Formats: sequence, structure tokens, C-alpha cells
Amino acid sequence: MISKSHFPSPVLHLARWFIPLLALLLLALLRSLSAHGAGLQADIRYRPAPPVAGQPVTVEVTLSYANDKEALQAGSVFIGAIGPENGVVQAVELTRGAAVGEWTGQVTLPSEGLWTMQIRVELPGGTGQDRYNIQVAPAGTPMSNETGHFALELDLTAAATTPEPLWLRSWPLIAGVLIVVGLVLVFLFLPAAQPKDPEHST
Repeated sequence: MISKSHFPSPVLHLARWFIPLLALLLLALLRSLSAHGAGLQADIRYRPAPPVAGQPVTVEVTLSYANDKEALQAGSVFIGAIGPENGVVQAVELTRGAAVGEWTGQVTLPSEGLWTMQIRVELPGGTGQDRYNIQVAPAGTPMSNETGHFALELDLTAAATTPEPLWLRSWPLIAGVLIVVGLVLVFLFLPAAQPKDPEHST
């Protein structure tokens, strides 16, 4: 058993602060590594609303993790559609927007009626997808300045819940934990310098 006398009081005082801080950092790390497993939240905006047959529709998609609302850092996003009389619009890949977690692009719906839009998000190791319906106005309808909105939750495959390596996604937190652990070890397990015995000094 290590005697308390081996450690000067300032060291013990610092230890009382470092140990709770270390516990908090470890808890935050565990939450960070496990927070992304529930799926994605997709915030979809399109204009004009309603779309007009034969005219391009601008689609903006903002993606975040459903559990902790952290914006998605990487991935590929596709928008396609199925319409009346088996009409099909092949999926187009959206481009990254200016903001983190944002993708944008255009799709043209060729005929009026109810169209089922299909969103697909591809991450390393898996895919999340969902659908939503929009009504397309007849060709020649005046274009609206309104913006439509849908909020969807996309379930991810098990492999897709870790789109980035854990160590890469959480490296700042891991580095902080390692620094604190190192300081604790220095203060607690390096013996304090002992003064020289005058009788044995040369």
C-alpha cells in the first residue's frame, strides 16, 4: 500500500481534481462512440412547392444523426422518383452544400400527379433510405415561390452506423483523455523528490 506521506499536499489536491475530470471525459467518450447508432434525421426542402411538370425542382437535404443531432460529415445522397403510370425518374446524386451535413441538387418530374420521391443515403458499409410523396402541378402552372418541407428518419444498416472509424471521429476527445491520464500518472506515481541527507552529502 502506498503511503500518503509519499505525496505532497499539492499533488493530492491536484489528484482530487484530475480523477473526476478523467471520469467525465471517459463518460463523454463512451457517449460519443455509441451515439450514432439509431439512424439519420433527414430534413428535406424543395422548391417550388408544388413542383410544376417538366420544370426542375431544387432539393436541399440536411442530414444529422438521430440520437445526438450531429451533422453527417460524409456520405452520398441520391434522389429519385416514381410517378403516375409507372413513370420513373432515375436517381441523381446530390452535391455537397456549403454547410456541413447539407446536400443539394435538382430533379425534373415530367408529368403532373402524385409522385413518390425516394431518398437514399450511402455510407461506408451500408445504406439508409425512405420515401415521401409530393403533388406535381400541370405543365404551364405559374411557378410558386413557396418551399416544401419533409422531415424523415432513415434507419441504417448495422454496418452503416459507423461511417467513420471511431478513433478518427473522436480523436480530439481521445487525445484529451490521454493527456489527463498522463498527468494523473505523473502526479500520483512518480515519488516526490526527497531532500539529500546532509550527513551523506559529499
